[in-house]
Amino acid sequence: MTDSPEALEQILTGIRSGGFMFRPGPKEKIQAAHRYLQEKSKIPLLLAANLEYGGSGIATDGTVFTNPM
Repeated sequence: MTDSPEALEQILTGIRSGGFMFRPGPKEKIQAAHRYLQEKSKIPLLLAANLEYGGSGIATDGTVFTNPM
């Protein structure tokens, strides 16, 4: 996971993706990357995360609970 504006800009202009899947990381990095991508994108982006484990599926400092599967 990166929150580097240069890397995120390269992803937006090079790949021109319509969505992103976030892997667990510190909440500050996730929020910064999410905010930057949405502000710079020409279209609203679909943002996804593995939330089967609760908040810890996107933020390492989220709330952990048991996997329902």
